[in-house]
Amino acid sequence: MKMNKLEIAMINNIALDHPIALQVLEHCQVLTRSFMGSGSATHFAAITTPLLSESQNLKTPDIFIMDGLELTANLKLENGIPQTLEITCLNWAGWDGAFSSFTIKS
Repeated sequence: MKMNKLEIAMINNIALDHPIALQVLEHCQVLTRSFMGSGSATHFAAITTPLLSESQNLKTPDIFIMDGLELTANLKLENGIPQTLEITCLNWAGWDGAFSSFTIKS
């Protein structure tokens, strides 16, 4: 599966501080998506070549505003291989995973 617009925007935002994240857009395909009350997790199909030499958690420097919700994201790499993009809702009410439009609040 391909990444949706929100996932692409989150990764592009992460790339502002961590340019290596752009390679996720080039090399990774979505394996599954799961939605929780506090956000979503996008799991990537395994790639053979690590993007980094170590495990890291790369975070968005900005907060996304979407339909009154504030969202942030974290890209998890294990041994340099992208595993999961976690999108977290910062509002107490939670999020059902649906989106129509969003803006970025720096």
